Amino acid sequence: MKPTRVIVVMAVLAGTGCTVEYDSGGGAADGDYHGEGMGESTDDTKSDSRMTVGAAVTRTCTTSSLAPLSLQIAAEVQCIAPESLQAFSEGDGITFSGGAAVIPYLAPDAIAGLQNAAQIEGSVQVVSAYRTVAQQYLIYRWYKAGRCGIPVAAQPGASNHESGRALDVQNWANVRVTLESEGWAHDVPGDGVHFTSSATSAQGLDVLAFQRLWNRNNPEDLIAEDGDYGPQTADRLSRAPIRGFDVGASCL
Repeated sequence: MKPTRVIVVMAVLAGTGCTVEYDSGGGAADGDYHGEGMGESTDDTKSDSRMTVGAAVTRTCTTSSLAPLSLQIAAEVQCIAPESLQAFSEGDGITFSGGAAVIPYLAPDAIAGLQNAAQIEGSVQVVSAYRTVAQQYLIYRWYKAGRCGIPVAAQPGASNHESGRALDVQNWANVRVTLESEGWAHDVPGDGVHFTSSATSAQGLDVLAFQRLWNRNNPEDLIAEDGDYGPQTADRLSRAPIRGFDVGASCL
């Protein structure tokens, strides 16, 4: 279910001094990238605490640099739709082989299936779970620029990982049958690591969450809170701080 659209007065776009790439359709929208944590992971963002997401495109090859912002987005999603995402942790057979790039949230039913599979198998190595629109922005920009070894990537707002029901698993070959028996479909031909849960989708809520966070921190530059990834959201996302906003999630 798409979030209720909220009409917000939009400020006129001012010059930002940077170019924001926005693809209105086609291209790689039907593809996705499932290799987080498996390849190149250089990070040259730690020295600048106010670096923007747009600037990080050429400074890193890991979405872990956006972890603080992504966690704020996930927390805001939980405020918008409390039943859509649930946190999970390492332990009882679950390990995060993707390091800080793993945003440990999924749809509740998806987590239950993952936990059951981990208890049965003894080890499920999670490379990537929930992925926010901020992380997908980086991945898509890397893909378009030919950086970081990204062979294909969905546009921001369209990735299966943003739905809260996608999982990439390092030791997928060993646990595939059990994950499938627990509701995780191995449904992307040629992409062994990827599994998709039949749980209810939270698609679009991460975009809405970012829009709300932006407006909360930039009352003089409001954008539509509609859950759709368009030119205005792309522009503001490029200017968002990778270390997160000063004012984070609010459930009020």
